[in-house]
Amino acid sequence: MAVVTLAVSTASANKLAGEDYNRVEVGYAPMFMSDMFYWGNPWSTAHGVTGGYTRGIHLSKKWPMYIEVSGMVQYNHRYKSSIDTSLDLLRLNIPVSFTWRFTLGSRKLFTIAPYIGLNFGINMLYNMNGDNQFDDNDDIYSANRFQLGMVEGLNLTYKRWNAGIGYVLDFMPLDKSDLYNVTNTGGSLVVRVGYEF
Repeated sequence: MAVVTLAVSTASANKLAGEDYNRVEVGYAPMFMSDMFYWGNPWSTAHGVTGGYTRGIHLSKKWPMYIEVSGMVQYNHRYKSSIDTSLDLLRLNIPVSFTWRFTLGSRKLFTIAPYIGLNFGINMLYNMNGDNQFDDNDDIYSANRFQLGMVEGLNLTYKRWNAGIGYVLDFMPLDKSDLYNVTNTGGSLVVRVGYEF
């Protein structure tokens, strides 16, 4: 919050095309998981929310090319009453992506921006039925604190208001156990709205 407050206080009120930009955003972020052992399905959905801050860094004076660096907190929850099993995951996503911002119209009020890049996921909380799965003393099952992945998607901006859709694809499994493989994450769909300044 301190970083966002500082960025807002220093941002220009009349942002010109081609300048760096900031964005705060919130969204819906369902995570898709493989969980045959607990849920009895090859894939299931842990519904969740996300929110955070993005900094866009202009790379060229001639072309509208940018690098976006974000800090996004994501929380997902899953519960199945028939087997009384719950899952909670809290993750910090740090995506670094390349984006090209196509500005439409003579007044340059509307922007379409596809993006692609890498995601550095840091799992801060992972509880299964209230038990911490990051316990290193558990010789049978333990979870990864870090997951590398990729991000891709599309942002639409009108004036300063932003809407986006994207996908975070995990390259690494969530758990480190070959025996259970309970909650390997396939990735998250992210649908979000935000404000640029």
